[in-house]
Amino acid sequence: MKARCIHLPGWMNKNRKPRVVPLSQGTVRELLSLIKRNKTYFESDYIFLSKKGDSLKADRFLKSLNEYAIKVGVDPKLAYPHQFRSYFYTAYLLNGGDLFTLHRIVSHADIETTRSYVRVNDEHNRDQHTQFG
Repeated sequence: MKARCIHLPGWMNKNRKPRVVPLSQGTVRELLSLIKRNKTYFESDYIFLSKKGDSLKADRFLKSLNEYAIKVGVDPKLAYPHQFRSYFYTAYLLNGGDLFTLHRIVSHADIETTRSYVRVNDEHNRDQHTQFG
C-alpha cells in the first residue's frame, strides 16, 4: 500500500504474466478503510468479503452489481464487470493518461486490445478538434 500498487503474480492473470497495478491515493484510502472494517467483524486475509466473511466470489459480485443497477435505475444488462474496465480505460485517457502507459498497466499483448475498450463520444471528439484542430 505504501508503494501505491498491487503486485499480481502471473498465476492470477489471464495471460499468466505478472503485473503491477498502480493505485490512486483515494483507492488506497478506501482499501485501507475496507480492511479495517473487515477486521472489526471477521478474521480473514481477503479484502473483498461476502456477508459471512468468506472471500467474495465472482458470481456473487455480479449478482450484487445487478441488484445495485436495478436499485439506481440502470439496465442490469449494461452493468457488468467489463464495463468498469472500459470506463477506467476511457477516463484514464480523457484525464490526460497516455495509451502506451495504459497498455502497460493492463498488460495486453496487443495495444489494439487496449484501444478496443476505449469509448470516446462525439462531444469529446469535437472538443479535441476545437482545441487542437
